[in-house]
Amino acid sequence: MSVYMRNLRSAGWLSCALAGVLSVSASGEEEAVPAADPPPQHTKTEAQAQPAAAPTPAPAPTPAPAPVTPPMVAAPKPPAEPAGRKVPPLSKEITERTHPRYLMDLADVELRYNSLERAEELLKRALEFSAREEDKLLAQSKLAGLLERLQDWPAAVELYEKLVESEKNAGQKANYAMRLAQMYMRGEQYDKAEALLTPLAGAAPAGDQPGQNDWIPRLANERLMQVWKNQPGRLDAIVKECEDKLAQDPKDIATLEKLSNLYSSVKRDPAKSTEILQKLVELKPDDLDARDKLAASLQASGNLDGALVQYKKLLEAKPGPEGARFSYRAGQMLLQANRKDEAVALVKEHLDKPDAPVGNLNMLAAFYTQAQMTEQAEGVYLKLAEKATQPAQRADFLLRVADMARQAKNYDRSEQQLRAILEQFKDNPSVKARANRSLVQLYEEQGKVGELKIEK
Repeated sequence: MSVYMRNLRSAGWLSCALAGVLSVSASGEEEAVPAADPPPQHTKTEAQAQPAAAPTPAPAPTPAPAPVTPPMVAAPKPPAEPAGRKVPPLSKEITERTHPRYLMDLADVELRYNSLERAEELLKRALEFSAREEDKLLAQSKLAGLLERLQDWPAAVELYEKLVESEKNAGQKANYAMRLAQMYMRGEQYDKAEALLTPLAGAAPAGDQPGQNDWIPRLANERLMQVWKNQPGRLDAIVKECEDKLAQDPKDIATLEKLSNLYSSVKRDPAKSTEILQKLVELKPDDLDARDKLAASLQASGNLDGALVQYKKLLEAKPGPEGARFSYRAGQMLLQANRKDEAVALVKEHLDKPDAPVGNLNMLAAFYTQAQMTEQAEGVYLKLAEKATQPAQRADFLLRVADMARQAKNYDRSEQQLRAILEQFKDNPSVKARANRSLVQLYEEQGKVGELKIEK
């Protein structure tokens, strides 16, 4: 790794990098490493492990008062020979400790305060003294994630390769493979990335719970699309290969799914994507994911009535709170097509329920706002405020009501709501500050800032 890359570790942008794969609880019990979206229930998302895409440019140097001899710049070293780092030595008390879980817990504390170099030393010691296989895998996982944060790609790749080889749990193994494939892609080793992702793109491996590992083939296919897109000519070759397979077997579901992904996300062709998704839905009428994609594809193609048919079938298959998002999306589509009455009727039927959960009420309030139905939106936000369990959440919903009244130029109603918030949250400085800022905005719009009286 070059000196330039090593020096980037001290830059401020690194403190914003995500934590990588850290997979142990405070109690020391082993947990799953972060998974790609959507992960197994016991893992964090793989997206959380992504390092920053690019460093912040260094500030321009300050001119010296007098000419000086420019310093010598060291030649870059190969990635396999990382430059040394100045790490404060560990205390004797720590260097005498050999319990790997203790050392990993100490590393977690150092990471919490962004002391990356010391955390690295502790994790290396934990790996050195790990006798049990589970401790060894855990230390490797933590260290690999930290090396990603430090941009030490060669060392991180080496550890992930060992983890992919050693891990037995299907979900964990897929996590490591996804991370490793991303680093192969970063190094333009597309053949390696494709070889790693292709087996994962097939059927989902069995998990402890039904559907637990369904995210694996979905995300692996998305990653494969990225791999093919970055190789000139490779994408066209894959498309031709899929079309040749379908010519021989038009009911090849795996090939239809692959081709639909290609035409919808990489080699964009809405007409072909819709055609293939319709075949998939005919072959797998209970596949709600395929039907959902078909609805979106029909909508993108301008076939709103066709999309609405699919949304209604989705609502039939998923009635109640689970399928509410389909009515919200259908309602948005109809609003955009100036079919407001139809949109309102559909959304109210599925979302406007007395016992609706908070998530559905949020969608309902957003829909009413988009439909410019201010009174109805205010009513939903007030209901959300009643259901809120945290003061900050309750205040947020009430402030939205005041803001909607202001936007509707109902200034008296807006001020009345803001004064009530100030009274209700008089012991909460943060909420009071927000309400006072809204009052200032309210009076500015009326040209009456000089008349405003704010209680501190």
